Amino acid sequence: MHLAAHIGCGQSHWKRLLIVSVISATRALNWPYKISCWGMVTIQQGKRDLIAADPQQRQDSINYVKDVVGLSASLGGQIVTVVAGSVGKIVSTSAPEDGWKWAVEGLREVAAFAKEKGIKVGIEPLNRFQTYFINRLDQTLALADEVGYDVGIAFDPFHLALEEADLLAAIRRCKGRIIDFHVADNNSELLLMGVLLHPSVSLRSRSRIQPQPPTVNMSDGCADTGASTDQLSEPDSTPLPGSPWSASPDSVLLSASNPSGRGSRKRTQTATETWAHAKKLKLDEHVRRDRAGNRIWVCGKCPWESASLTSARNHLELRHGVRIKAQQLQIVQKGQAKLEQIFQRQGQKSQADADERERGLLRKAINQKAFDASLLQLIVNNSLPHKAIEYPELYSLIMSVNYMAADIYPKSRAAIPRKIEEAFLQQREEIKQQLEAAMSEIHLACDVWTTEHKKKAFLAVVAHFVDARGTTRKALLGLPRLRGGHGGQHQAEQVNRIIDWYGFAQKLGYYIGDNHGSNDKCCRFISRHLREEYQMHWEPKTRRIRCHGHVINLASQAFIFAPDKETIDLVVDEVRRGSTAGPDGKAPDGDGEPDEDGEEGDEENKLAAMSRKRKRRSWKDIGPLGKLHAIVAHTRASELLYNEFHDGAGRMIPMDNDTRWNSWYTMSRVACELEGHVDSFVKRHRKEIGKYALTPSEWDTVREINIFLKPFDKVTSRTQGDLDSIEKTLSTMDILVKHFEKQRSKHANNAGFENAILMAWHAFDKYYLLTDEVPAYAAALLLHPSRRKRYIDVNWSKAWVAAVLPKLQRLWEESYATAARDAALSLSQAAPEPDEYELLEQDLDVVQTSADDWLSFIEADPTEITTQTALQWWCQEQQRTRHPRLSRMAIDILSVPAMSAEAERVFSGARRQIPWSRASLGSRAIEQMECLKHWFRNGWLRELDVYLPKGQGQEDGQGKLEIQWEENITNRTSQAIEGTTFSCW
Repeated sequence: MHLAAHIGCGQSHWKRLLIVSVISATRALNWPYKISCWGMVTIQQGKRDLIAADPQQRQDSINYVKDVVGLSASLGGQIVTVVAGSVGKIVSTSAPEDGWKWAVEGLREVAAFAKEKGIKVGIEPLNRFQTYFINRLDQTLALADEVGYDVGIAFDPFHLALEEADLLAAIRRCKGRIIDFHVADNNSELLLMGVLLHPSVSLRSRSRIQPQPPTVNMSDGCADTGASTDQLSEPDSTPLPGSPWSASPDSVLLSASNPSGRGSRKRTQTATETWAHAKKLKLDEHVRRDRAGNRIWVCGKCPWESASLTSARNHLELRHGVRIKAQQLQIVQKGQAKLEQIFQRQGQKSQADADERERGLLRKAINQKAFDASLLQLIVNNSLPHKAIEYPELYSLIMSVNYMAADIYPKSRAAIPRKIEEAFLQQREEIKQQLEAAMSEIHLACDVWTTEHKKKAFLAVVAHFVDARGTTRKALLGLPRLRGGHGGQHQAEQVNRIIDWYGFAQKLGYYIGDNHGSNDKCCRFISRHLREEYQMHWEPKTRRIRCHGHVINLASQAFIFAPDKETIDLVVDEVRRGSTAGPDGKAPDGDGEPDEDGEEGDEENKLAAMSRKRKRRSWKDIGPLGKLHAIVAHTRASELLYNEFHDGAGRMIPMDNDTRWNSWYTMSRVACELEGHVDSFVKRHRKEIGKYALTPSEWDTVREINIFLKPFDKVTSRTQGDLDSIEKTLSTMDILVKHFEKQRSKHANNAGFENAILMAWHAFDKYYLLTDEVPAYAAALLLHPSRRKRYIDVNWSKAWVAAVLPKLQRLWEESYATAARDAALSLSQAAPEPDEYELLEQDLDVVQTSADDWLSFIEADPTEITTQTALQWWCQEQQRTRHPRLSRMAIDILSVPAMSAEAERVFSGARRQIPWSRASLGSRAIEQMECLKHWFRNGWLRELDVYLPKGQGQEDGQGKLEIQWEENITNRTSQAIEGTTFSCW
């Protein structure tokens, strides 16, 4: 799939590419390894069912089997085995006679096609615990006879041992009709491991080896292979005649021992022998420990003592001549034990005795950088614990590919934090350089999150900017832990530390956060820090961007919950308290103000909670939507009700949530789609939820609510992407204003619905008006080449236009018209400095030398752009050359995201990094791993193929391997399996 994605293949192309690749690769194995394809086994499960009630499903299953037949023929195969029913389908869904008829029809079509290809078809019976159709041998023979075309039998002793009274007699009854025999005993292990082998049994047909995977015993965490612990420790080494296997493949995978005690590991033999030479404690003596809690080792031959066992071993050797040989770590011992078992069972043990020349080739093949990079990606991207490196299974997997990798494989989990920190520090330097070279200002999107176990709070600081190549980028700069509270001052301390370290104070742009007052206070403390440390002015009020998603969600929540405007005003003022003035009425300089430590973005939560507390006692009191909530809540609370609803409807109605944006819309939308099923379900359960039944008129109301909330959901989805900037903020707000007007007119005769609309409009308008405080909102709108001033002339009142234009002109003149000229010119081809004559000539020129002017641009006619965003349009070399200063302004403003959604995405990953089982993980480690994960996924760290030399996956050497290498590495494998045929690869 990875290859298909890179070359642009679709699913059908990928399927053909896969088939061709498999055929070519398998044919290539025939000559050097003497491997031939005897046949193939079809996988009949899931939607693949020859006796399904759906005709199309049956035909699809037939086509699948025919595809396998064709593939087998292409590889020189001779047989294909088929399960007549479907694996896992143990209950009939149709009449027995229908199932038999469909099986005969399907198998007959397959057998006829197979005969044309020279392939013989065999029917495989399975035991009753895996399928209800065709379990016994007599059933199989009868079905094969009716199908015709000389259809044979695929005989698996494991399945038939459960169904036949006499397994050997069943084999004799086949009378030469067995075309495929699984080399497995009645217990699904190899011959000699069960009771099947008998002198009277002669297997003259082709057979295949089918090792069964071990099952997992969840009670003790060990792999259950059907053998006792003694058998696993000392497997039977009696070789099977004519087979390279020396024991049951079921016992290849052994379970790792589970250390007792939380977080403890068994001591190595080295430590045990060292303590054997320590002084023995008397009955009245106690164990002595140092300040770190380590037990002190006292020499048994002299008074010397130390808390370090390494020092103790050195002391024994130097002073007493006792040398303790270091043993291999437990992970290496277990890994090598597993590896030896695998080699023994596959006849590849001789690889461990390779000559020095081959060892040199294996060492040369190791790519240290690629290994380290892939190891970090494995652990960091998948949120694996550091002890994953000590999994014996992982060690044996790496060793089975290249046993010389032991030199680079970390032997302890202690190596992982060091590698993570090294990668973090190195990559942080590279990101710092990217920030310094950025084309735009550096904008910060921040949010606070508290872990599920409520022990730690973290602040996500995400940078948004345009890099030197004109590409929109984002990077998690830090995830510091907040100690002492969530207030604005605590947040500002961490943000200022990050700004200082990355060194972009002079390029700091806008701050994006939710509506909580702590964000306003944080901006003021950032401004003070920049003024005191860098002597620069950064206006906190005009640089504060409110997360658009929180504003939209607040309006939708007000529509559902707010009983009156006073409730909305009370909630908004409570959340923003401390952001405009202190309790003594002083100016908002950050001194003497209350430090809000409430949950970030909890404005909507407070509105919902306050309304529920003040205005109702049950969910019925907020109308049809409340009833619908009660139905969903009761259904989800009961396992029986949940499963019944889900099985009948095919899905469950999503539960509304106070913090998940547009969750009420999602719930009402899905409920309307399942209206009939909801009504019938409520009728069947009148006792539990009958009082919440919705009348037809109430369903009409739910549909109208869904219609009203749909634009809010669409606005949220269209402004939360990486390329969605604040140029969409005011335009989507204008769309919602039109929506409010039309919906109010539509529901003018419904007092309750109209009041809900007015509540949403009131909450929305409070933040719509606050956009006047930040000129960047309107500037982004006018800098869009498809809108310009024409947009506000058409859609805004003359008073609004007259009020906003002077602010934008002042922003242009103070920040870009003069001061930014030199920096803007440096983005494009900077002209040489004019001499005195050229300056005099410019003074007499009556023609505009450039269109690089704010008013000239916004007064011009709009230009339609459909294939790119406004920011991408401005980043073009053509625009930056024509408008060097104005393009700088546009790139700075249009690179500001409309939401702080990226910080929320960081928290989603962090939840998986620190579950309950890893609650003690250090804050520094969490920050480093989450930053690396974010950098990995957003293209900051180099891909693995960068580390691969030419000839290993690159175009000029793709698919080429040295013949000498191939012979040296695989010759013993060829010898081990030479002459053995397999029915699948």
